[in-house]
Amino acid sequence: MTSRHVGAKLQNTFFVDRDDIRHLARLSGNGRREHINWEAATNAGFERLVAPNALIVSYFEAVACALFDVCAAGRLTDLTMGITNPVYAGDRLTVSVSVAVFVEDTENACVNFQALKEGSLQPVAFGSAWLNLK
Repeated sequence: MTSRHVGAKLQNTFFVDRDDIRHLARLSGNGRREHINWEAATNAGFERLVAPNALIVSYFEAVACALFDVCAAGRLTDLTMGITNPVYAGDRLTVSVSVAVFVEDTENACVNFQALKEGSLQPVAFGSAWLNLK
C-alpha cells in the first residue's frame, strides 16, 4: 500500500454537529453540561456547545483509517494529544494525518495529526499515536 511510508498524508474536513457532541457525551458518560446543554455552555463562558475531546479523537481515527485502509479501532497505542482551543458545535475542522515512522517488520506506524478550524492556521488539536496495522 502506498500509504505505508514516511511522509504519506491525508486530510478530511468534518462538520462538528451538536447532536454528535451530545450523543458522544452521553455514550462516554461525560456528564459535563457544556457538552449537553447549550445554555449551560454559554453560561460557563463558552461560545456554543463544546465538543468533548473524544470527538476530535474519533475524527483523527477516521482519517487514519482512510489513510491506511484499515479500521483504527483498537489499533491505537500511545496516543498523545494537546488541545489549544475549544471546538464548538457548528465548527468545521480539517484533520490532517501524516506518517512519521513506519516499521515494516511489525507493520506499526507512528502518525502525527492536527486539527484546524476553518479560517485559522493555529491548530485546535495536535498529537501523535502509534497504530498496529496487522
